[in-house]
Amino acid sequence: MSAKPTVMIVEDDQYLLSLYAKKFGDADFIVYSARDGMTALRNLEKYHPQAVVVDLNIPELSGWDLLEMIAVSPMPKPICVILSNYDRTTAQENNTIPDIVKDYFVKINTDPEELVQKIKSYISKN
Repeated sequence: MSAKPTVMIVEDDQYLLSLYAKKFGDADFIVYSARDGMTALRNLEKYHPQAVVVDLNIPELSGWDLLEMIAVSPMPKPICVILSNYDRTTAQENNTIPDIVKDYFVKINTDPEELVQKIKSYISKN
């Protein structure tokens, strides 16, 4: 019997955080969550989830900074996915998306079920 997949949702909007946590939990994931970048960094170091879904606009440590810290950290690299209010072109105007990012989703255009299936797919390929 294989272990359950693990994911961390980093989202400061409590409604969206709860929605995504429920969808991943319903899909038999172990779900960790954080509402700010510093908590996310601590949880990453503690739990080492297989995947991380990161909002770019989060308090204390931006999603961009969090992704950069993950990229240079010696900890095991999770599959990183961005979930943003901005389209990819707008988001990249002032920042470069780190190589560790596998996918980019715009919140308003993303069905939570689709996100869960994508993460499942990435984990199964790893």
